[in-house]
Amino acid sequence: MPLWESGNKLALSLDHGDHVVGVNTAGCLTEQVVAEVRRETVPCVEVRHSGGVLRCSESHLLVVEGGDLVQAGLLEPAVHKLLGPDLDPITIEAVEELGELAVVGIECEPDHVYFAGGVLHHNKPYPATNQISMP
Repeated sequence: MPLWESGNKLALSLDHGDHVVGVNTAGCLTEQVVAEVRRETVPCVEVRHSGGVLRCSESHLLVVEGGDLVQAGLLEPAVHKLLGPDLDPITIEAVEELGELAVVGIECEPDHVYFAGGVLHHNKPYPATNQISMP
């Protein structure tokens, strides 16, 4: 994951208080602080996209083009595009179920939106809104 100060850190190595790169409610790049790190075993998917591969829980929220929040397991390659670090759309090539795997879940504050694996994530399972503002 890209750190705010500089460099990167594996999600497995993140600690409470680390500062990561995210997006605020106005859609601008901003500093997010890791408030919680959880390890759990849950049903997961692999999302193959033009920038690489992302493995996450099937219920994990990803930010798609237009600012909508979509659970990873519900992504449709013909319909959705992920957002990359420059907020440009990234083409989804395939979504495949992987079964139950161990994952690291993080919660970032204040906006709960951060970059990991080259794409924009939202860390609340059921946010008050299903959309964030994009510039």
